[in-house]
Amino acid sequence: MAYSFAHGGDLGALSTPRVRRLLRSSSTTSGYISWKNSEDVEFNTLEWVDWFNNRRLLEPIGYVPPVEYEAMYYQQQMAPVMVIGVK
Repeated sequence: MAYSFAHGGDLGALSTPRVRRLLRSSSTTSGYISWKNSEDVEFNTLEWVDWFNNRRLLEPIGYVPPVEYEAMYYQQQMAPVMVIGVK
């Protein structure tokens, strides 16, 4: 059985319209994705989640990937704080 977003294939939990739009828009230029089995669906979904969490550029945080921004945040938190006027 082939799975397909373009033709409304049965994808269980992945059949929500939002997930279908996200995967379709980020996977191919033609908007057609075809999988041979559920493992193909799972692998493509994991690739998309990796891109979403690690490589996409986010405008509100300065067009940097979320992972990079988080690393900068924690690096800033670890920087020593200089206290003035305390004896």
